[in-house]
Amino acid sequence: MYNLLTREENDGTFSQKLTPLAHLKHLLNENIVDLLPEIIDLFLSKTIPFLTEVSWALQINDPKQLQQAAANMKAFAKQMGFNKLTRLAIRLESNGIMNNLDTAVITYRQLQAEHQQIDDVLLKYSP
Repeated sequence: MYNLLTREENDGTFSQKLTPLAHLKHLLNENIVDLLPEIIDLFLSKTIPFLTEVSWALQINDPKQLQQAAANMKAFAKQMGFNKLTRLAIRLESNGIMNNLDTAVITYRQLQAEHQQIDDVLLKYSP
């Protein structure tokens, strides 16, 4: 899967970190726009169920289910290259492991906000 936040230069000597918005602009400049609908569909089809699972785990006060849902979100976000979303999912997973559901609610809100920002950027640049 193409990492949305890291671009390898042609000579492979370094990686340049780009914000999601900057990277999408870079993709547009390279005429890879055709992939955006697939990226958007994949992002939404995977992350919305994860968010729903996390929300449900918090509603029923189930730290084990929270941990599992957050781990799933973490794996997907990491694969897609959404670093901030990955970090928040890691924090949420830790909240589940530590049975710290009060802090998990705060982390979940941050995760939702980051998800919305990514969604907004993807939709803004979709063809």
